[in-house]
Amino acid sequence: MHGTTLIGADLTDATLAGADLYGAALIEVTLVGADLTDANLYGATLTEADLRDSDLRDANLAGATLDHANLRDTNLADADLQDANLADADLTDANLRGAELFGANLSRTDLTGTTLVGVENLDYSFGCDTETRRGPRLPECE
Repeated sequence: MHGTTLIGADLTDATLAGADLYGAALIEVTLVGADLTDANLYGATLTEADLRDSDLRDANLAGATLDHANLRDTNLADADLQDANLADADLTDANLRGAELFGANLSRTDLTGTTLVGVENLDYSFGCDTETRRGPRLPECE
């Protein structure tokens, strides 16, 4: 499924564990309750995707675009979100335990109730180092 393009597809409860979706365009796709554990979504575009209640544990989302995505109650434990764009995403009650967020864009992202224990590179207390632009880019950094 490497480089796949799906627009508006309904993949509710799909089992895509370990799938190679490198560079895939999954725009406005519904993946509610999907199993994407250990999936490779490096550089994928998931703009306005509905990933509520999905399992993305250990997934590679580095460089992925998840702007305006619905990630409510999603399990992103130990996921790689380096340089991912999560601007305007809804991460309410999501689990980011142990996730890697170096360079992630969290501008206007709703983190209400999100589990952030052990998150990698979130050591600026929701701020950032404006000199090096290290750490997540949050509204107060812009």
